[in-house]
Amino acid sequence: MTVPRLLAREHELLANEHRLLVTVAGLLACQHELLANEHRLLVTVPGLLAREHELLAGEHRLLVSVPDLLACQHELLAGEHRLLVTVPGLLACEHELLASKHRLLVTVPDLLACKHELLANEHRLLVTVADLLACEHELLAGEHRLLVTVPGLLACEHELLASKHRLLVTVPDLLACERELLAGERLVFMCDCAPLAGEGRRPASGCLAFASERALLDHERSALTLEPSPPACRLCSPALSCRRHAMLLLCVSDIHGHLDALRAVLATAERRAFHKLLVAGDIVFPGPDALETWRRLSAAGAVMVQGLTDRAVATLDPAALHPRSDHERERLEQMKATRDALGELILQRLRRLPTHQRIPLEDGGELLLVHGSPSDPGEALTHDMSDAEVNALLGDDPADVVVCGASHVPFDRMVGGVRIVNVGSVGEAPGASPRVAHATWIESTPRGVEVESIAVPLEGAAGVEARP
Repeated sequence: MTVPRLLAREHELLANEHRLLVTVAGLLACQHELLANEHRLLVTVPGLLAREHELLAGEHRLLVSVPDLLACQHELLAGEHRLLVTVPGLLACEHELLASKHRLLVTVPDLLACKHELLANEHRLLVTVADLLACEHELLAGEHRLLVTVPGLLACEHELLASKHRLLVTVPDLLACERELLAGERLVFMCDCAPLAGEGRRPASGCLAFASERALLDHERSALTLEPSPPACRLCSPALSCRRHAMLLLCVSDIHGHLDALRAVLATAERRAFHKLLVAGDIVFPGPDALETWRRLSAAGAVMVQGLTDRAVATLDPAALHPRSDHERERLEQMKATRDALGELILQRLRRLPTHQRIPLEDGGELLLVHGSPSDPGEALTHDMSDAEVNALLGDDPADVVVCGASHVPFDRMVGGVRIVNVGSVGEAPGASPRVAHATWIESTPRGVEVESIAVPLEGAAGVEARP
């Protein structure tokens, strides 16, 4: 009975040993698997370390970028603040644009009315063209008649030239006779004047009459020959010498394209034989007769300087300017009409006008013609300036006499040894009723300069009012 139990026990032990071996094999397999996992883990560790290193580098870069991000955020906040500050200005601009749009809409009916008027004017212009063509036909007929008359006129001219030749042949004989008569009269006069040589005595009326007659003869001789005249009586010679060497200047300014005022001044000036016409700028704008004013001054050989309006008309393009009021719009339209009337050739001459002109005087001094002031032609010398203000505008070399305009108010004053003569305005004299035109006479003699300011009435009587 013991042997079976022993065998059973042995069999059980063998079974347990088998299970133990199976378990050992399982443990060995688990150990092998653990070793494989440990190997894979050891292989994965460097990659994890590299990834951890990369994450740390990214974190470092992120920390470095934070200040820049904060700076950008600060700049964005500042820009937002500026934008909020700008909003009221933008709203004001929008309001102004809406107001301008409203004004533009209000202006449209006026523009349509102007367009209608332009169409009416165009119709009248077309009607006028037919009349002009008829006039041109009549002018051509008159020209034909004139050409027929030319041979007769040429014959008359030939006869006049022959008469002039005979007259020139006779002049030397007349001059010789006149010289003999003057020599004889001078001897008689010196004899008559001898008792008057005492100090404090005045020559008799006969002496003065003879002096006037001799002066007239001297003037006629100077127009015919360049030979020197015989010496005059020592009592009358200074006055006659000054009169013979006098230079009379007619000075005007600020015509502003008003031809009627210029004509009135020149008509008054024709009563005296002046040598030069001086014009101190502001010649053609904004008056209605720009072209005729320029032609009249050019025909008179006027010495002209450039004024502010002359430079504006000659250099500015009205199409490039933007008016801000009805007055500015009207002035730009006047400027465009003036430029169209003058044409490019005269505009070029206006651009080339000098700002200063210097003229020698008979006493050795010098006259400076300028629109405003010697140091700044655009800055006017006015009657109400102090001496210090005037001195500041005279510059370093103002000449002995400064003739200017610009202020439209005439005056005559001495400042620091310089005589300043503002000749007022021909076309836009202020505060006068009836309307007048200013002008100034300047007579230069070896003894000095005499100034006379005049105002020519443009309405009513045609007399001349002298100014102090």
